[in-house]
Amino acid sequence: ARWTAPERFEDPLPQLSGDLFTIAVLVAQLLAGKPVLAGSGDGVVEAALNGDAEAALDALDLPEAVAEVLKRAVRTAVDARHADPIDFVEALDALAE
Repeated sequence: ARWTAPERFEDPLPQLSGDLFTIAVLVAQLLAGKPVLAGSGDGVVEAALNGDAEAALDALDLPEAVAEVLKRAVRTAVDARHADPIDFVEALDALAE
């Protein structure tokens, strides 16, 4: 549940935006060395449904530009996230320039 996009708790059909959410949460955890959403079980599910992932990224000690790309990928509103994987990868690639 810690890496699950909020919409997956309500609609179990996988969506590409949910996969990007998961990738962003995992990348943030790898960079920060701690989970984006703390806790376990129902607490993590509730945090995901409340949209806490975006705010939780601010609490991690990540470079601001990296955090902004990842925060877009973990927004609660699916249509506010990166449009597709190419958009997400291009945003990450732009950080290296």
